[in-house]
Amino acid sequence: MTAEMVNATGHCIEILAAIFSGIVAFLYLGPVLCTLAGTMASAVRSVILQHFARGGELQPGRDPDFGDIALKESNQDKAGKIVGLIMGVGLLFGFIGLGSRGAAMEASLYRSLQWFCILSIVHVLGNVKAVLQLRIPPVQLEKEVLSRPVAVEGVRGSDDTPFLKRMFLPKGYPRTVVESYNRFRWYTLANSVLAYPMQTVTSMLFWQNVYGVGNASMTPFRAVMIDIFMSSVDSVVGLLAGLPVVTQGLDYSRKVWFLRAAVIDKIADILQLSASLAGPGLFFPLIVASRFCYAFASTSSSRVNGALPNALMRKESAERKEIELIHVNVTTTNQDRLVRFPSGILSIAFLYYITFTGWQPCLEAQLSCYFALQLLSFCCQLGRYNSLPPLTGQSVADDMKRPLL
Repeated sequence: MTAEMVNATGHCIEILAAIFSGIVAFLYLGPVLCTLAGTMASAVRSVILQHFARGGELQPGRDPDFGDIALKESNQDKAGKIVGLIMGVGLLFGFIGLGSRGAAMEASLYRSLQWFCILSIVHVLGNVKAVLQLRIPPVQLEKEVLSRPVAVEGVRGSDDTPFLKRMFLPKGYPRTVVESYNRFRWYTLANSVLAYPMQTVTSMLFWQNVYGVGNASMTPFRAVMIDIFMSSVDSVVGLLAGLPVVTQGLDYSRKVWFLRAAVIDKIADILQLSASLAGPGLFFPLIVASRFCYAFASTSSSRVNGALPNALMRKESAERKEIELIHVNVTTTNQDRLVRFPSGILSIAFLYYITFTGWQPCLEAQLSCYFALQLLSFCCQLGRYNSLPPLTGQSVADDMKRPLL
């Protein structure tokens, strides 16, 4: 609940940054609050997800199917996003408007703020109602669990664990995680290091050639409509890819979809880059193909990715409550952010350098750098695939009998 309120505040400050452009603090405070809210929400979501997965009556010896829950949540999000896009476009054209010059732009910004406040109130009230539906039973205190005699050497209470270990390593590491955890995480961290440099190259080309940054002939209206169009393709294709007939025919529960989705995602990256370089006649066909691949990769990998965090824990340790889903999810997020920080700083320094010096790298150099980074990223994804632990969850052979959402 707190995370949702902080997130709404962050987005409100982002709009204020556009209205009061002289207050530089607004430019940074909004994203900071949104990131803080995302970190809080992801941690709590781990507890809620584990509660949902174990809340039903399971047959003896059968593990919760976290992957199926993740797939259904993906479908729900896509369906909700489609409704939200329709409502958003209606508000945009019917009440807010998109002025491109002077007073009209200022008026649309103020109307945006007014409607944002109204929608934020509805959003927060909806989340209050959602939180009140939770019936998570109280769990035993951690100290009580750890005080029980356990025939495993090296079990210590959380108070004795060093802060940095609790920050970046799952509880009870290495005893509570599977053997392949280290290999999988090393390849994941290597891939995370490449994220910001690839994003920098893509953004330089896409924002300049598509959104028209630095081009006075391009309007904000055009940029917004392109963004809405891409989001619409994402939502529709993602929802279609989650249809039971598709999940049954392609069997998303197989680990090979982790690699297939990675390949499709790389194809989507290349198509999006091509769209930013192509002329107006080829932009929309290429961007549709790109968003199609992005959406399909996201949906097809959601089942494996949903089951993965639970599979990284040793089953016997999880059953003894020595480790839980929140410990894996939070520490992996912390690890990713730690290794991405230096590459992010270098990417920002590079952008500042070309801004203040006026130097612009040639297109051939940007493309060479981009494809080299993509090749390294794919090698990391291949290493992650080869390090996947055995996944729990039944086959999707009977998915036709399950609801879409």
